[in-house]
Amino acid sequence: MVHTKGLLDISPSEEGDARHVRFPGELSESVSMIDFKNDRLKLFSVQAGNMDTPEGEALIKSFDGDTPFTKLVVYSHNDSAAWKKLGFEHEGVIKGYFRDGGAAHLWARYSEDARGEEVDTLDLDEIVTLAGAKDIEEPSIPQEISTRLATEVDADRLAALLNHTFDEYPKELTGESIRKMILSLRAVYRVAMTGDGSIVACAAVELDLGNRNGEVTECATHEDYQGQGLMAYLIRELEHDIKNRFSITDLYSTARAHEVGMNMVLAKLGYEYTGRQINNCRMPRGWESMNIWCRSTA
Repeated sequence: MVHTKGLLDISPSEEGDARHVRFPGELSESVSMIDFKNDRLKLFSVQAGNMDTPEGEALIKSFDGDTPFTKLVVYSHNDSAAWKKLGFEHEGVIKGYFRDGGAAHLWARYSEDARGEEVDTLDLDEIVTLAGAKDIEEPSIPQEISTRLATEVDADRLAALLNHTFDEYPKELTGESIRKMILSLRAVYRVAMTGDGSIVACAAVELDLGNRNGEVTECATHEDYQGQGLMAYLIRELEHDIKNRFSITDLYSTARAHEVGMNMVLAKLGYEYTGRQINNCRMPRGWESMNIWCRSTA
């Protein structure tokens, strides 16, 4: 049994899943996401003062002890210096994350020094600089390519394209998992197709209906069709989809920090760089840092 001093009880059968749980005591309003695949624990809507309690102290103590987590991330309404006193570092901001329109300040703490060290910071900063210098452009695609909303019938083909693109991904990518996301309205997917019906690109917005925001994610283009503007076009369409259907206008995305292409796509669509999450999740290169990009379509 893995546990954090009585605050969380997690059975081994849950490993590999991302599970949401609610804390007791002073942290009762806080929801956590337990993510074994990426060795991290996320806390949402937590204020620094609530961590200066017996429950908060126990959580931090257990995090520094014998736990499977090497990264603890807090999504906080504030950017108080109190977080630094608790050993957290400010990694970025997600604008419009909370339902009241407030930004989520992302504070991170590492139980292993290596997890919090970024060795290629200058190179990654240069990619952000190059992307930020791009002018905003409205995307277009070749006439022979069409796009549409994906349905649960497309789930297996979406999974095949995503797994073809990514040798490693932060979460499960199967036809069944994607089908559940679509049917439960937890995500909206779009696809780009050739004349014979082949799916050659896809993108999604994962919905947080409670907080009224969306995360642009699961972006993949088959290598034979890259460089044709398909991804930018799909994202722009998804922005309209969720605005018209759910009235959600605050979006963000986390792009692989070393990957020039996706950072360029987001910058040219008008997304703003708002920080970088260090060694945040497992991707094809191992632990990878992720750049945060935000946009409001209001």
